Amino acid sequence: MNKNFIYINTNKTLSLSTTGTNCFLNCIHCQKFYLKHMQSIEIFGNNNIENEKLINKLLNNYTSFLISGGLNENFEIPIYKYEKEIKFLKENNKLLNFHIGFLKEKNFFILNYADAISIDIIGSSIAIKNIYGIDKKPTDYINLLDQILKYKGDNKLNFKIVPHITIGLDYGKDSGEKEVIQILKNYKNIDKIVFNILKKTESVNFDFDINLNYIKEILICARENLKEKILFIGCMRPSGIKRKEIDNFSFHIGFDGIVNPSFKYKEYFKLFNNCCSLF
Repeated sequence: MNKNFIYINTNKTLSLSTTGTNCFLNCIHCQKFYLKHMQSIEIFGNNNIENEKLINKLLNNYTSFLISGGLNENFEIPIYKYEKEIKFLKENNKLLNFHIGFLKEKNFFILNYADAISIDIIGSSIAIKNIYGIDKKPTDYINLLDQILKYKGDNKLNFKIVPHITIGLDYGKDSGEKEVIQILKNYKNIDKIVFNILKKTESVNFDFDINLNYIKEILICARENLKEKILFIGCMRPSGIKRKEIDNFSFHIGFDGIVNPSFKYKEYFKLFNNCCSLF
């Protein structure tokens, strides 16, 4: 048994939305469902008597926060509007993972507060169009990655940059995952990659079929081509029997960690109680 395997438990991470329950894209696989379950970041900017008890409770219960939300009309997650709230969390020694969308360079200043930045990388223009309904290309995602790497280097910042790949994003079909794997293989300054897997979202009418053999094919491709990188299975993946198969398969082919794994013997693994991007 691999004693270095990371059991990632997210119970100490709280997701904060910078847009409430609003999202300009309203993508067909999500339809704002996950935003409904996030705490608004605005509460940390209203430190009055009424909010004080809840703020103290959140600060005591969580060691890290995922700063996220929906996308605006510029395809950004507008985290830059909440510098005051983000600064407050950092002053209270909290770890912060940012989702950013297509953050504009003029707003990169907000990244100075990040401990980690999670960036989706999609390798298929068809998948982007079918699921997100926008005319972005895979090169747009890579260009954003390069811009953030440059900003980090130029400003001597220490945040982690963690690409995320979603297997089967395009209705469970090939979504350019292998192409992304080959691109990221050449990034020496990226040491960790997270793989999510398309899943059914509660109460969302989005029909798809994702084949377990295809999932395994991509995971094998990743492990064989990204030998020098830390590979995690992220929190988004199917439930039930398929989840157990994915988790066990990932462990046995040499993935380095899984978020909230379905293994029976979790106590034998190294525990990390925060969002996987922060590891």
